[in-house]
Amino acid sequence: MNKLLRKIMGLLPAGLLLLFALNGCSESTAVQKSTRADLINLVETAHISNPTRNAVKFPHDIHVEFASKNGEECRTCHEYNDHGDLVYTFKRSTPMSEDELVKHYHDRCQACHTEANAFGEYKAPLLCGSCHAEPRRYESNWTPIGFDKSLHYLHTMVTDDDCASCHHVYDSVAGELVYIEGEESSCIICHKSTAQNGTPSIKSASHRACITCHSENSCSDCHDPIRQAKIEKMDDTPRLERGQPDFALLSAGDRDLRRSKLGTVPFSHIEHEEALGTCRTCHHEGFEPCQNCHTPGGSKLAQGVTLQQAMHAMNSPHSCVGCHDREKSEPGCSGCHGLMEQGRLSEHSCTICHNGPKPSELNAVKGRFTSFDQFRADTNKTRLSFAAKEIPEIVEVSALQDRYQPVKFPHKRIVDTLMAIISGSRIATYFHGDEDVVCQGCHHQSPIGESPPLCENCHGEPFNPNTKNKPGLLGAYHRQCTGCHEKMNVLGRGNDCTVCHEDKGMQADAGTSVERPKEK
Repeated sequence: MNKLLRKIMGLLPAGLLLLFALNGCSESTAVQKSTRADLINLVETAHISNPTRNAVKFPHDIHVEFASKNGEECRTCHEYNDHGDLVYTFKRSTPMSEDELVKHYHDRCQACHTEANAFGEYKAPLLCGSCHAEPRRYESNWTPIGFDKSLHYLHTMVTDDDCASCHHVYDSVAGELVYIEGEESSCIICHKSTAQNGTPSIKSASHRACITCHSENSCSDCHDPIRQAKIEKMDDTPRLERGQPDFALLSAGDRDLRRSKLGTVPFSHIEHEEALGTCRTCHHEGFEPCQNCHTPGGSKLAQGVTLQQAMHAMNSPHSCVGCHDREKSEPGCSGCHGLMEQGRLSEHSCTICHNGPKPSELNAVKGRFTSFDQFRADTNKTRLSFAAKEIPEIVEVSALQDRYQPVKFPHKRIVDTLMAIISGSRIATYFHGDEDVVCQGCHHQSPIGESPPLCENCHGEPFNPNTKNKPGLLGAYHRQCTGCHEKMNVLGRGNDCTVCHEDKGMQADAGTSVERPKEK
């Protein structure tokens, strides 16, 4: 087969399953697609830079199942290196050129499919369009799996706390991997996204470590989202001790303290550990303090991401502000926060976090602050600025009284519900400050007190396109009320107005209703 023809044939990967041969090289347009987590893109795996046909999406689990049923094992498709480790490339342990790879895949895959068809139980594909198919029969639902605290604890139980089973460092003198107690770290510190200087990539290293023990598991057992969700979750997992402090005052690094103007940030390390599933939420690779990489001016080590950006980026899952902002989308919080202006911090946000001593004072106050509780607001100072008895039980809203009965708004019950939600959240009680803030969810941009201004004081005029941020009275009520109900998943009766508004044409009497008279 000449070089051009081999290029046209493209990549026929290891096993090329699909197990349903298409008639000829033509491609069906009526393929019923299903999702799989085990699809391997063989163009990427084989490092083919310029394929001439559609890439083969190789369904790994189907081939494993076929091999197992016929008494075969991983070595059917994979080799082992001198150390006895499985090599994850297909039937090769040395580099090949693109032309050699194309021939390598076609010769071995076609030979295996031909042999499988001889048994009569399977109909493995042999034609080009059967494997290099578009549209494809399968779509990938592969989902990465993270080694969170729960999964880590499950493994420590199984291995009887044998940390050496997974954790190691390379001893350059001995030329081997060794375990050093107390220096356990995240795999990604050494194993990067690609292999470097003989160190395997994180993908290769994690598969080698996991498959060594979980040889009976398939790709889908870990990477299928439905199966992932069924993995047992352990509550109250023991703390992962790595010498981390329970409490810290966050600031710039020592060399940049003079440039820091804001106060330090009191940070409860232990509370964040309890709330988060993995240390990687904040620590991308190692366990060093953030300011070691992220400096005020940005460093090459942190790819130019400054300390301010690392802590305040609203769209980052690793930053303080980004992580806290996602909490606002929870149903209990989004009733108020979902209707507020998004994309920027409030004017008082800085002082809520930066309420520790100034960076220049750290040496002078060293040892004085040892707990986050020293910075929590005094509960006596966070109560409502007016007596609870002054909160009205019912507020009557009659904006639509031409058609509906006035809405009897259960004001006190809603306030009590919101207060209970806030008091049940450590993050809410800290960042909300005084309890008057609960009133501002509805009475925004108005002073808090016994008798706040009426809504019509600001929203009395009809909607004006020149003042888009201020809707008319009806728009304001419906945006606020229905918006809150939708965000908090309450009521749940769609757009049925009578959930709140009793129609004047409907009378409830002894379980009967009277139809509203037709308008003339």
